[in-house]
Amino acid sequence: KDIRATDFSPKQVSAMLDKLGSTQDVMDIARVLSSVTDPAAAVRAARELNRTPIKTGIEIWKASILSGLTTFEANLMGATAIFLAPIERLGMTAAGAAFEPAGRCLAKIKGKEYVPETKANIHEAAALAMGLMKGASDGLKMAGAILQSAHKERTELVAREARRLGGIQAVSEGLVAGTPEFRARVAEIAQAPSPALVSKLEAFAAKAQRVEDKLEHAPQAAPGSAMYLAQTPFRILSATDALPRAMAERGEAYALATRDALSEGFAIGTKEFNARVNDIVLDPTPERAAVLRATGDYNTFTQKLGARGRALQLVVKDSPLEFIAPFVKTPINLMKFSAGYMPGFNLLLRSAREDLAAGGVRRDRVVARMAIGAAIGSSIIAGVGMGTV
Repeated sequence: KDIRATDFSPKQVSAMLDKLGSTQDVMDIARVLSSVTDPAAAVRAARELNRTPIKTGIEIWKASILSGLTTFEANLMGATAIFLAPIERLGMTAAGAAFEPAGRCLAKIKGKEYVPETKANIHEAAALAMGLMKGASDGLKMAGAILQSAHKERTELVAREARRLGGIQAVSEGLVAGTPEFRARVAEIAQAPSPALVSKLEAFAAKAQRVEDKLEHAPQAAPGSAMYLAQTPFRILSATDALPRAMAERGEAYALATRDALSEGFAIGTKEFNARVNDIVLDPTPERAAVLRATGDYNTFTQKLGARGRALQLVVKDSPLEFIAPFVKTPINLMKFSAGYMPGFNLLLRSAREDLAAGGVRRDRVVARMAIGAAIGSSIIAGVGMGTV
């Protein structure tokens, strides 16, 4: 969150930064300040960055819970849900096609002209699958940076991204890749990035922090310290989340870019179509970037909680209750994720009810998830009846 968007005076901001000066990683400051919305929240933010004996004990307790092999197996199994995404897209396509005649009929009854709804198309499923594979490369790089954890490695990762984006811009300016002029232009762009490039690099750097937010632990300890070693399970689990997050975001990016390119009149499979898809993926609008972040959050169970969930977090945070309920955000989001695939139970979710009422692709996604959940549930019931499950 941009601190300039808050009501803090320059003196207050300076005082906060002085208090946070001992933090090992500047990303910890960004993570904590992202929750600051009022002076009371500022006090809580400052407290979070100060390590106390009870915080240390809670963190070691959390690390011991996460250190078992079963935890990582369960996390990886949960992450495999991302591979349902292409099937979900096909379900969305079918749902959109099924609702269209009803929409036309309803418009005719009301004496109004039918306005086509935004729908998914069958080509999005293939684009999404391709995006999943391309996202795996980014996810592995991010996982490596999280495991290494040191600021130097993260800085280099962002620097490589700056050079990659600089290369794309240099090519768009007509320079030939590999030439001295090209390399000089890439270096110039990377060393003096434009505001637009800075925004993209900030979003890229924030991905590593978002996968760590799932673990709800204190700021990273100094490398080489005993607490740094104790935090190893957190880094490993974060690394296992980096892969599905990157895959989910990249897959959704390609699916939505395919929809956009087709709506703009480009013919599927042509050189122009492919170029337009790549342009949209590489240069998303702020609104599209927000959608992609939400997709990554959904698939790694790191969405921000509602008012009641945040209130529960505040009650549990840094209290003896945290030994009983060490994690709050992930279990709640996991329950919401599971409920979204359960016909009937999903209607208990306000987001599902709002999506159904909104119509279009939002409604189609809810219907597709219900169909997938019903199919999985029916298969399990049949397997139990036959004694194979």
